[in-house]
Amino acid sequence: VAEAAESADRILPWGRTLFTLTGTTVAAELRGGLVAHDHFQALGSTPLLGRAFRLEDAQAWPTPPVILSHAVWVRRFGEDPSVVGTTIEVGGQSRLLVGVMGPDHVPMEPDWEAWAPLPSDIATAGDRALALNALLRPEVTLDAAIPDLRGALASAWAADGVDLSPQELGEIRVVPLSEQLLGHVRAPMAVLLAAVAFVLLLACTNVANLLLVQGSRRRTEWAVRGSLGADRPRILAQAMAEVALLAACGGVVALLLAW
Repeated sequence: VAEAAESADRILPWGRTLFTLTGTTVAAELRGGLVAHDHFQALGSTPLLGRAFRLEDAQAWPTPPVILSHAVWVRRFGEDPSVVGTTIEVGGQSRLLVGVMGPDHVPMEPDWEAWAPLPSDIATAGDRALALNALLRPEVTLDAAIPDLRGALASAWAADGVDLSPQELGEIRVVPLSEQLLGHVRAPMAVLLAAVAFVLLLACTNVANLLLVQGSRRRTEWAVRGSLGADRPRILAQAMAEVALLAACGGVVALLLAW
Protein backbone atom coordinates (compact mmCIF):
# COMPACT_ATOMS: atom_id res chain seq x y z
CA VAL A 1 0.00 0.00 0.00
CA ALA A 2 2.80 2.41 0.90
CA GLU A 3 4.43 2.03 -2.52
CA ALA A 4 1.15 2.58 -4.40
CA ALA A 5 -0.03 5.60 -2.38
CA GLU A 6 1.66 8.67 -3.82
CA SER A 7 -0.06 11.02 -1.36
CA ALA A 8 1.26 9.30 1.75
CA ASP A 9 4.73 9.74 3.15
CA ARG A 10 4.33 6.69 5.41
CA ILE A 11 1.69 4.05 6.12
CA LEU A 12 1.38 2.76 9.69
CA PRO A 13 -0.85 -0.29 10.30
CA TRP A 14 -2.30 -1.04 13.73
CA GLY A 15 -4.81 -3.35 15.32
CA ARG A 16 -6.52 -3.97 18.64
CA THR A 17 -5.45 -6.73 21.00
CA LEU A 18 -5.68 -7.81 24.63
CA PHE A 19 -2.75 -8.31 27.00
CA THR A 20 -3.22 -10.51 30.07
CA LEU A 21 -0.67 -9.26 32.57
CA THR A 22 0.30 -12.00 35.00
CA GLY A 23 3.20 -12.55 37.35
CA THR A 24 2.11 -9.69 39.63
CA THR A 25 -0.16 -9.74 42.65
CA VAL A 26 -3.39 -9.99 40.64
CA ALA A 27 -3.72 -10.82 36.94
CA ALA A 28 -5.09 -7.98 34.84
CA GLU A 29 -6.40 -7.71 31.31
CA LEU A 30 -5.09 -4.70 29.41
CA ARG A 31 -6.53 -3.37 26.19
CA GLY A 32 -3.82 -2.41 23.78
CA GLY A 33 -2.60 -2.25 20.24
CA LEU A 34 -0.34 -4.00 17.78
CA VAL A 35 1.54 -1.24 16.00
CA ALA A 36 4.30 -0.83 13.43
CA HIS A 37 7.80 -0.89 14.85
CA ASP A 38 8.23 2.81 13.93
CA HIS A 39 4.77 3.80 15.23
CA PHE A 40 5.97 6.02 18.07
CA GLN A 41 8.77 7.61 16.06
CA ALA A 42 6.35 8.51 13.26
CA LEU A 43 3.96 10.14 15.73
CA GLY A 44 6.83 12.05 17.40
CA SER A 45 6.18 10.37 20.75
CA THR A 46 9.09 9.33 22.98
CA PRO A 47 8.78 6.90 25.92
CA LEU A 48 9.25 8.36 29.38
CA LEU A 49 11.44 5.39 30.30
CA GLY A 50 13.27 2.96 28.08
CA ARG A 51 12.97 3.05 24.32
CA ALA A 52 10.49 2.70 21.47
CA PHE A 53 10.23 -0.40 19.30
CA ARG A 54 12.90 -1.36 16.78
CA LEU A 55 12.79 -3.40 13.59
CA GLU A 56 14.22 -6.45 15.35
CA ASP A 57 11.35 -6.29 17.86
CA ALA A 58 8.91 -6.95 15.01
CA GLN A 59 10.85 -10.11 14.19
CA ALA A 60 10.52 -11.54 17.72
CA TRP A 61 7.12 -13.14 17.21
CA PRO A 62 5.34 -14.86 18.88
CA THR A 63 6.84 -13.22 22.00
CA PRO A 64 7.64 -9.64 21.00
CA PRO A 65 8.50 -7.01 23.63
CA VAL A 66 5.89 -4.68 25.08
CA ILE A 67 5.56 -1.03 26.06
CA LEU A 68 3.22 -0.03 28.89
CA SER A 69 1.25 3.13 29.52
CA HIS A 70 2.17 5.41 32.39
CA ALA A 71 -1.05 4.53 34.25
CA VAL A 72 -0.31 0.78 34.16
CA TRP A 73 3.28 1.36 35.25
CA VAL A 74 2.09 3.36 38.26
CA ARG A 75 -0.79 1.03 39.11
CA ARG A 76 0.92 -2.33 38.66
CA PHE A 77 4.59 -1.57 39.34
CA GLY A 78 4.47 1.37 41.75
CA GLU A 79 6.50 3.67 39.47
CA ASP A 80 9.54 1.40 39.80
CA PRO A 81 11.93 2.42 37.00
CA SER A 82 13.96 -0.78 37.40
CA VAL A 83 11.22 -2.88 35.75
CA VAL A 84 12.12 -1.41 32.36
CA GLY A 85 14.49 -3.81 30.65
CA THR A 86 13.23 -6.83 32.59
CA THR A 87 10.89 -9.61 31.50
CA ILE A 88 7.25 -9.59 32.57
CA GLU A 89 4.59 -12.28 32.24
CA VAL A 90 2.06 -11.45 29.52
CA GLY A 91 -0.45 -14.14 28.66
CA GLY A 92 1.66 -16.80 30.33
CA GLN A 93 4.72 -15.88 28.26
CA SER A 94 7.79 -13.89 29.22
CA ARG A 95 8.15 -10.67 27.29
CA LEU A 96 10.70 -7.92 27.55
CA LEU A 97 9.38 -4.60 28.87
CA VAL A 98 11.31 -2.10 26.76
CA GLY A 99 9.58 1.16 27.65
CA VAL A 100 6.96 3.16 29.51
CA MET A 101 5.08 5.99 27.82
CA GLY A 102 4.67 9.36 29.52
CA PRO A 103 1.42 10.51 31.15
CA ASP A 104 0.79 12.96 28.29
CA HIS A 105 0.92 10.35 25.51
CA VAL A 106 -2.32 10.19 23.51
CA PRO A 107 -2.86 6.64 22.16
CA MET A 108 -4.60 5.83 18.90
CA GLU A 109 -7.52 4.45 20.93
CA PRO A 110 -8.37 6.01 24.31
CA ASP A 111 -8.46 2.67 26.18
CA TRP A 112 -5.04 1.43 25.07
CA GLU A 113 -2.71 0.65 27.96
CA ALA A 114 -0.04 -1.52 26.28
CA TRP A 115 1.59 -1.94 22.90
CA ALA A 116 3.41 -4.68 21.01
CA PRO A 117 4.96 -4.47 17.55
CA LEU A 118 3.25 -6.00 14.55
CA PRO A 119 5.32 -8.77 12.97
CA SER A 120 7.44 -7.89 9.96
CA ASP A 121 5.25 -10.26 7.95
CA ILE A 122 1.71 -9.01 8.58
CA ALA A 123 0.34 -12.48 7.77
CA THR A 124 1.98 -13.72 10.97
CA ALA A 125 -0.48 -11.63 12.98
CA GLY A 126 -3.26 -13.97 11.89
CA ASP A 127 -6.79 -13.11 10.87
CA ARG A 128 -6.86 -9.73 12.58
CA ALA A 129 -8.60 -6.54 11.49
CA LEU A 130 -6.09 -3.76 10.94
CA ALA A 131 -6.47 -0.03 10.48
CA LEU A 132 -4.00 2.20 8.69
CA ASN A 133 -2.53 5.57 9.61
CA ALA A 134 -1.28 7.49 6.62
CA LEU A 135 1.14 10.36 7.19
CA LEU A 136 0.35 12.61 4.24
CA ARG A 137 2.97 14.57 2.37
CA PRO A 138 2.99 18.29 3.27
CA GLU A 139 1.46 19.47 0.00
CA VAL A 140 -1.34 16.87 -0.09
CA THR A 141 -4.88 17.71 1.08
CA LEU A 142 -7.32 15.22 2.57
CA ASP A 143 -9.66 15.50 -0.45
CA ALA A 144 -6.80 14.59 -2.77
CA ALA A 145 -5.59 11.77 -0.53
CA ILE A 146 -8.93 9.92 -0.30
CA PRO A 147 -9.10 8.60 -3.91
CA ASP A 148 -5.37 7.92 -3.92
CA LEU A 149 -5.49 5.85 -0.72
CA ARG A 150 -8.59 4.00 -1.88
CA GLY A 151 -6.87 3.15 -5.15
CA ALA A 152 -3.74 1.99 -3.33
CA LEU A 153 -5.78 -0.31 -1.08
CA ALA A 154 -7.71 -1.66 -4.06
CA SER A 155 -4.43 -2.40 -5.86
CA ALA A 156 -3.04 -4.18 -2.80
CA TRP A 157 -6.15 -6.35 -2.48
CA ALA A 158 -6.19 -7.04 -6.22
CA ALA A 159 -2.62 -8.33 -5.92
CA ASP A 160 -3.93 -10.83 -3.36
CA GLY A 161 -6.77 -11.87 -5.65
CA VAL A 162 -9.49 -9.77 -4.01
CA ASP A 163 -11.42 -7.51 -6.37
CA LEU A 164 -13.51 -4.71 -4.85
CA SER A 165 -16.69 -3.42 -6.41
CA PRO A 166 -17.13 0.37 -6.80
CA GLN A 167 -19.59 0.28 -3.89
CA GLU A 168 -17.13 -1.56 -1.63
CA LEU A 169 -14.36 0.81 -2.67
CA GLY A 170 -16.54 3.80 -1.75
CA GLU A 171 -17.08 2.36 1.74
CA ILE A 172 -13.39 2.74 2.57
CA ARG A 173 -13.34 5.61 5.06
CA VAL A 174 -10.48 8.09 5.30
CA VAL A 175 -10.74 10.41 8.31
CA PRO A 176 -8.27 12.89 9.87
CA LEU A 177 -6.42 11.68 12.94
CA SER A 178 -7.97 14.43 15.10
CA GLU A 179 -11.44 13.20 14.17
CA GLN A 180 -10.42 9.61 14.89
CA LEU A 181 -9.17 10.51 18.37
CA LEU A 182 -11.67 13.20 19.38
CA GLY A 183 -14.71 12.65 17.19
CA HIS A 184 -16.79 15.46 15.72
CA VAL A 185 -15.95 18.20 18.21
CA ARG A 186 -15.64 21.21 15.91
CA ALA A 187 -19.24 22.40 16.30
CA PRO A 188 -19.47 21.85 20.10
CA MET A 189 -16.09 23.53 20.58
CA ALA A 190 -17.21 26.51 18.48
CA VAL A 191 -20.35 26.89 20.62
CA LEU A 192 -18.28 26.58 23.80
CA LEU A 193 -15.77 29.15 22.53
CA ALA A 194 -18.59 31.59 21.71
CA ALA A 195 -20.07 31.13 25.20
CA VAL A 196 -16.69 31.70 26.84
CA ALA A 197 -16.10 34.81 24.73
CA PHE A 198 -19.52 36.17 25.72
CA VAL A 199 -18.84 35.59 29.43
CA LEU A 200 -15.42 37.23 29.04
CA LEU A 201 -17.05 40.24 27.38
CA LEU A 202 -19.50 40.56 30.28
CA ALA A 203 -16.66 40.32 32.80
CA CYS A 204 -14.64 43.00 30.95
CA THR A 205 -17.71 45.27 30.84
CA ASN A 206 -18.25 44.87 34.58
CA VAL A 207 -14.59 45.60 35.35
CA ALA A 208 -14.69 48.69 33.09
CA ASN A 209 -17.79 49.97 34.91
CA LEU A 210 -16.10 49.46 38.29
CA LEU A 211 -13.04 51.35 37.12
CA LEU A 212 -15.21 54.21 35.86
CA VAL A 213 -17.00 54.41 39.20
CA GLN A 214 -13.70 54.37 41.04
CA GLY A 215 -12.38 57.10 38.76
CA SER A 216 -15.38 59.32 39.41
CA ARG A 217 -14.82 58.94 43.16
CA ARG A 218 -11.18 60.00 42.81
CA ARG A 219 -11.90 63.27 41.01
CA THR A 220 -11.34 65.22 44.21
CA GLU A 221 -7.98 63.48 44.80
CA TRP A 222 -6.82 64.24 41.26
CA ALA A 223 -7.99 67.85 41.52
CA VAL A 224 -5.95 68.30 44.75
CA ARG A 225 -2.88 66.72 43.12
CA GLY A 226 -3.30 68.99 40.12
CA SER A 227 -3.50 72.04 42.31
CA LEU A 228 -0.27 70.96 44.02
CA GLY A 229 1.56 70.90 40.70
CA ALA A 230 1.04 67.43 39.26
CA ASP A 231 0.43 67.63 35.51
CA ARG A 232 -2.05 65.51 33.58
CA PRO A 233 0.50 63.06 32.07
CA ARG A 234 1.78 62.22 35.55
CA ILE A 235 -1.72 61.63 36.93
CA LEU A 236 -2.60 59.57 33.85
CA ALA A 237 0.60 57.52 34.24
CA GLN A 238 -0.31 56.64 37.83
CA ALA A 239 -3.83 55.64 36.83
CA MET A 240 -2.49 53.46 33.99
CA ALA A 241 0.04 51.83 36.33
CA GLU A 242 -2.73 50.94 38.78
CA VAL A 243 -4.84 49.44 35.98
CA ALA A 244 -1.83 47.50 34.61
CA LEU A 245 -1.08 46.08 38.08
CA LEU A 246 -4.71 45.03 38.45
CA ALA A 247 -4.68 43.38 35.01
CA ALA A 248 -1.41 41.57 35.76
CA CYS A 249 -2.75 40.16 39.03
CA GLY A 250 -5.96 39.07 37.33
CA GLY A 251 -3.98 37.44 34.51
CA VAL A 252 -1.80 35.47 36.92
CA VAL A 253 -4.83 34.20 38.84
CA ALA A 254 -6.59 33.31 35.54
CA LEU A 255 -3.56 31.36 34.29
CA LEU A 256 -3.36 29.41 37.55
CA LEU A 257 -7.06 28.56 37.39
CA ALA A 258 -6.83 27.60 33.71
CA TRP A 259 -3.88 25.33 34.41
